Amino acid sequence: MTFLQGLNTRWTLYQPSLSFYLSPDIPFPVQKALHRRGVHSLSELEMYLTPQESCLPEIEALPDVEVALSLLHTALCQQAPIFVMGDYDVDGMTAAALFGSFLAKAGHSAYHLYLPDRFTEGYGVSSYAVDKAIREGYQLFIAVDCGTKDREQVARLKAAGLKVIILDHHAMHEGEEIPPADAFINPHRPDSSYPNRYLSAGALTYRFLRAYQQRYGVPSQWEGVDLAAISLLADIMPLVGENRALVQLGMTQLQREMRPGMAALLQAAQLSPQVFQRSRSIVYQVIPRLNVSGRLHHPKYALYLLLAQKENKKLVQVASYLNQLNAYRQSLQQKAYQQAIAQLISEYPALYTTPPPALVVFGRGWNKGVIGLVASKLVEHFHRPAIVLKEENGILTGSARSPQEVPLYQVLKEFCAPFLLRFGGHEKAAGLSLLPEKFSAFRQAFLEGCAQYKPLTRTDIIDSSLSVEEIKDSSLALWCEKFEPIGPQNEAPRFLIHGLRFCTEENGRLYFANGTDAFYEGRIEDSGSISLKEFLKAKRGTPLSIVATPRLSPGGRTMLRLRDVILTEPS
Repeated sequence: MTFLQGLNTRWTLYQPSLSFYLSPDIPFPVQKALHRRGVHSLSELEMYLTPQESCLPEIEALPDVEVALSLLHTALCQQAPIFVMGDYDVDGMTAAALFGSFLAKAGHSAYHLYLPDRFTEGYGVSSYAVDKAIREGYQLFIAVDCGTKDREQVARLKAAGLKVIILDHHAMHEGEEIPPADAFINPHRPDSSYPNRYLSAGALTYRFLRAYQQRYGVPSQWEGVDLAAISLLADIMPLVGENRALVQLGMTQLQREMRPGMAALLQAAQLSPQVFQRSRSIVYQVIPRLNVSGRLHHPKYALYLLLAQKENKKLVQVASYLNQLNAYRQSLQQKAYQQAIAQLISEYPALYTTPPPALVVFGRGWNKGVIGLVASKLVEHFHRPAIVLKEENGILTGSARSPQEVPLYQVLKEFCAPFLLRFGGHEKAAGLSLLPEKFSAFRQAFLEGCAQYKPLTRTDIIDSSLSVEEIKDSSLALWCEKFEPIGPQNEAPRFLIHGLRFCTEENGRLYFANGTDAFYEGRIEDSGSISLKEFLKAKRGTPLSIVATPRLSPGGRTMLRLRDVILTEPS
């Protein structure tokens, strides 16, 4: 195995079997990248490039799906009033919107979509929602993207005579009691043998409703894979197998026929429809403008966009409002992040050279809607687990994020549970709450738990080496585009390119040369703890070995997405 030390990452050079070969029509470096992503035959290549929904796992294999389908069918046949509760983030919004559009298309008018207020209700099945559902006589209560941790509220619903379906994807403790719902559908159930544990709630809801549609033929015309795709990207789910297929199908749907609300949002943000051609563009340019609705105000505004059937004046106003709110969110986030950095430096003067095993910060005035974003940025910058807390009504509430090497949920469960009032989430993201007097003990326990996984070093894999001549082949960049959607466990190909010299920077574009006969435009893909741009300027004119991905510019030219510079070659 060959290791190379980069400026920001320790790289491994991938070395597949010598006998591997797909087709003479595919550049061999691309074939190696495909092999690393599990594509070992032409039939697997066809499924990777053009996935079919018919090839996805049978969702009925999940426990309680059959029960839930029967409950929903009975409610629709009897025109029973249905209460659907989602969440205030994009995953919860899209799951609720999927049910709303499905029920409307099915001709079922007796339903209510309820999204909680982050600031007054918090996460989970709230007492406000339960009170409303019982008081107003709903007969079927459906919780999406919540419910796993809400046994008490579910018990109240059951005691009042409601049927309850839960469609959730949040992690469970070993031996944890499942909520007393009539149907509890969660890929993390210990008795589940479903092959994909990492569905988002929106994707799970879509698969469930599609199963109903295929079984009963109702509604005859309904589409929702676009919202399933957005939910998977928003919750940063692994883009392999079922998840990647759903995202690819959803991105195709978004490009073919955009919802009126999406079109209005793009117009307000002055974004091109081409934004839906790349998953990264959706993650950084579209999803934040939907998420901000629940982060800073109320998720009902984004839900309105997702459900709108035609363009009107109100739709344009709501889209414009969310775009403006997102700009305000960016300013709040930047201010909180700068304050978090100052707090960490005061505690750890050598923060940038020797950061602690984990980062825990606390700010009274920080907005609850941006603390998760601040935690994510700390992880991105320092490659350490991070928890950002704020005080609210005498309780510390916070968001936690972690790099892939540290199983966040497991650390919280094994080291920190005695100090927490509540916690829940995934391996890389979690929410939690605790009493202020428990803060010191909790922080120490979290640091000790994360220290078990030191040292934390960014690591990644280079798919293949490239000669400068191979970069000139336009088919290489074209094939790199076909890896979309890219994301966790399906990253864009990384190639090692020797002998390029950095020349200059103009308007954010980097220019590299190979001798005097060829120039290549590049952009830095990811921010690291050390500035690649500053390093390149210091090494101007020196032959470099870079890690980059050839991509196509909007004009069809090959450009390099720069990821790192190699400092030490293998001996």
